[in-house]
Amino acid sequence: MFSDHDYFLVINMQVNSHTMVLEWREREHEDENNAAENHPATLAALRNCGLLKFFRIPGMRAQVRLLEHIVHMWDPDQQVFRVGMHTLSIDIEDIYFLTGLSRRGSHVTLTGPRRGGRKMSEYVREHCVPEAERREGKVAIWGVRDITLRTILWTIARMAGSASPHMALQSYFQYALECLEPRVFNWADAVLRNLKKQLTKSRHGGFKQFGYGSLIVSFFCERVPVYQLQGDWRFPVPREPRMLRWCQFMARHAAGPIVKYDDEFFDWLRNQVVMVEDYAYAGLDFRGDPDLALPEGSQWGNIGKKVTIFLCF
Repeated sequence: MFSDHDYFLVINMQVNSHTMVLEWREREHEDENNAAENHPATLAALRNCGLLKFFRIPGMRAQVRLLEHIVHMWDPDQQVFRVGMHTLSIDIEDIYFLTGLSRRGSHVTLTGPRRGGRKMSEYVREHCVPEAERREGKVAIWGVRDITLRTILWTIARMAGSASPHMALQSYFQYALECLEPRVFNWADAVLRNLKKQLTKSRHGGFKQFGYGSLIVSFFCERVPVYQLQGDWRFPVPREPRMLRWCQFMARHAAGPIVKYDDEFFDWLRNQVVMVEDYAYAGLDFRGDPDLALPEGSQWGNIGKKVTIFLCF
């Protein structure tokens, strides 16, 4: 059974004569987000661990036709997209500039167990209400009592592209509690690895729950301009993650006209010359941004890269 908060759509795709079933699987929890925005301690914690920019990117209305189209262009052997005559790779810099997630800090694994930490039963006993749902080693995030810890867990589950975006693994608790210290992790690298795994599994066929629809649609809008629909989308400011403008333009709960990639768009696309933008993120500069924390002992360099300071005592 799926949560009422889950956004769930199923599409069928023919790949190599096999039927692929994809779900646009991204959780929406506006009430929780609004509560966090009005809780200064939660915003400070998100800022201090480098998650605030990503947290503030809203959900995107499911673009299932475009998702089907994009996944079909993925080359699972070479781990690149075949876009017309072009080869398009997605790298950690893309994730960094799209999401505003740190590409520095400690290594993260968003799937499977993590060494150390405590038993899930201990986390549940200390941090959750007694009636919190538990299933297959996971616990429902809504059952976490503290709003700050709960918000970080929601954000980690979203970054993981989880098939159960309302449930937390034991490792999520480990990372979330370390974020409160605070500690900065290399989230961008973890998201990139998970995204490529999901693309590969989806392209090979079979049933797959896809948790990065808004990210991959935003990537194509930035890197392949022919996918930028005409409309009231604005040019981003220098410290704004590029994913933000596309999620706002195609917002799930937008009051204006619904933005949709329909048959008319794909008929038009067949006659277009496709170009890849190599300098899509020109003008974007996170240097000195207080909402993007650096690991302890690092500072911004002159060209936007980190400089590590070694302290001797």
